[in-house]
Amino acid sequence: MSAHPMPRVGGDRKREMLQLRPLRQLTEISLAIPDASACLRVHNDDLGGTIRALRNTRRLTIEGLAMDAGMHPTYLSGIERGRRNPTWSKIADLAEALEIPVSAIVLDAEERCMEEAIRIAAADAYRARLAALAPLRDSAIRLTNCRS
Repeated sequence: MSAHPMPRVGGDRKREMLQLRPLRQLTEISLAIPDASACLRVHNDDLGGTIRALRNTRRLTIEGLAMDAGMHPTYLSGIERGRRNPTWSKIADLAEALEIPVSAIVLDAEERCMEEAIRIAAADAYRARLAALAPLRDSAIRLTNCRS
């Protein structure tokens, strides 16, 4: 008797046992893509990521941008990491230092928020699909283990 838990099968029979085409046809999970209302509230992480990306594209240091915007470098670092909740005045100061409109910062942060919402929805749908397939996969494994 073999030490392997699964019986040894060769060639086409092994490929036939591993194919899950019927299982894929049985389950269909829909992906709910969030609409614009899903991101009515931009998170500090999204805002900070936007400011960091804008600073990096201009090849500015935290110290340089903070000095131009009239704030302390540790405060700007906290904004970029999503640890600080800046006022509109501070966001306007950053926009002026970056020479862009405030709306550009907000729109990019909203886009980041939407991308994150879509990523989360896709991951949830993937997990749901795996969960739906698990009983079918387990029963297929039990059936193949019963054959000798």
